[in-house]
Amino acid sequence: MQAIVFQNPEGGVHVLTPAPEFSILEAGRKDVPERAPFIIVDADELPDRALISAWEVDFSEPDGHGIGPEAWFSEQKQQKDAAEAKERKRLAEAATEAEHEAEAATEAEEVQQ
Repeated sequence: MQAIVFQNPEGGVHVLTPAPEFSILEAGRKDVPERAPFIIVDADELPDRALISAWEVDFSEPDGHGIGPEAWFSEQKQQKDAAEAKERKRLAEAATEAEHEAEAATEAEEVQQ
């Protein structure tokens, strides 16, 4: 199992184990505070959490940066809204095309009669 390690604004180190419905990177973006770097590690390789205040973690090459939950949920809503708008447009275009095809078929039938 993987875990996310990040430094909180007060300078302490935190470890998150994300819920399975999120990829590890998405969980880091969502659950780590805005602009805070995070690294992804194998949870089994973490030192004793009882000594977490003594941990020294190198964040010089992070796996990502948090955007925080508010920004993450806003981003998700914008993506959902954009996808829904795209689908509405596709359906409207398909309906228009079907109308044109029906009109063309009707005209063709009239010409044949």
